[in-house]
Parts: sequence; structure tokens; C-alpha cells
Amino acid sequence: EKRWETQVLRTAPRQSISRSESMAAMSIRHGCWTAISRKRPLHFALFPSPAIDAGRPILSIVKRGILGGTFDPPHIAHLIAGEASYRQLGLDLVSFVPAGDPWQKSDSSVSAAEHRWQMTLLSVDPIPYFVADDLEIRREGPTYTVETVEAFPDDELVLILGADAALGIRSWHRWQELLEIVDLAVAPRPGVGRHEVEHAVPKPIEWLDMAPIDVSATDVRERARKGLSIRFYVRESVWHYVQEHRVYG
Repeated sequence: EKRWETQVLRTAPRQSISRSESMAAMSIRHGCWTAISRKRPLHFALFPSPAIDAGRPILSIVKRGILGGTFDPPHIAHLIAGEASYRQLGLDLVSFVPAGDPWQKSDSSVSAAEHRWQMTLLSVDPIPYFVADDLEIRREGPTYTVETVEAFPDDELVLILGADAALGIRSWHRWQELLEIVDLAVAPRPGVGRHEVEHAVPKPIEWLDMAPIDVSATDVRERARKGLSIRFYVRESVWHYVQEHRVYG
């Protein structure tokens, strides 16, 4: 069981497994991933089944949503987009991937990676089909989405974006290669029309069936810095974390 990067894990539903952050590590609750912390990706899906109960591993192709961002902090719009994607697209998992060094925000102030990672962990817990993955946090240098999705070669991938982010996808690093690897699920955003997004993205888009949510991490941070409440803009546990650690002053 200690050869984490070369061996299929065997587990039973409700079993919890964890390792230190310096090793490949994960927590499994109710038979599903809830967090992954590792040096290089693992591609094994674990779901409750008679085979697992019998102690036999299952290797399965995962239909995975990738929802990335600075998550400074992760807020309700992220969670609703993840939930809509999971339900609408029949995903097995939604991976929440906080950026390590977001290249498009290199000129702005981004909170420490450890705070953003901890807030992401708190946001996905205990939702069994939401996963926090520190893949980009551990990667040195700028964070590029195409390199993140390349870490899941055995999975069927759906990239989950806000409409504003999708509008600028042609400016992304190796964006043509990225669109060859993933399908796109786009969450509507206030002030961004569907037609302009569809014109900007040279690939069919799956629009998520959700209301446009006028909440951004920038707004949430600004409220916190002004001493205004951000409760219900974020998960309750994240609200407590921000207060306890004075993440935004």
C-alpha cells in the first residue's frame, strides 16, 4: 500500500486513507476521492462496488470536469458551476485545481498558495464527487491549463469555464492543443453574451443550465478587506478560515 504512484489503491467505502504532503496523498470518503495531493497524477477511479468490497481493485476511465482558478477565495459561483456540470454532463468527478503561479495574473496580488489550497479543500468537503487537487500548486513556474489537462491522459475531460474566461481562450498558452484534449462547459456570466463566446471559441460549447451569478473573487476579497461580511458568498468553513487566518487583512 505504500507504493502510491505505481499501484492501484484498494479500498472499501467509508475507508479513509491519507499520507503526508511530501508524498502522493489523498483522502477517500464514502468510496470516492475528496482530495488529491501528489507529485505526479494518479489515474485510478475508486467507487463503491462489490469488487471493491471484495478487496479487488477496479481500473476505470473517469469522466472528469476540470475547474481551475486562483480560488482566492473559492466562492458560490465556482461550486454552483461544479454542481451544474456534474449533474448536466454526467461527470464522475469535478476536480477543483487552484493555480500555483497564474501567468495571466502575474501583475496582481494573489494570496499565498497554502491559503488558497486550504480554502479549496474546505470548499469541496464533504461532497463526494468534488475533488481538490494540488497539481498546479506543486508545479514550479507559471500555471498553464494545457499542462494540467495533459496530466490526465486516461480520463475523458471537460474543462469548466465562466463565459468571461471562455471569451479570452485564444490568448491562452497552446490553446489549440488544449481544445483538442477537452470538451468545454461554460457557465453564463453577467454582461457576456452567448453569441460572442461562441464566436470566440472555435469548438462546440455545452452551456451550463444555471443562472448568471454576479459574484467574483475580486468582489469577495474587496468586501473582506472593507470589513464587510462574506458569509454565504463562500462555504461556512471557508468564511471561518478567512476570519481565523486574516487572509484578506
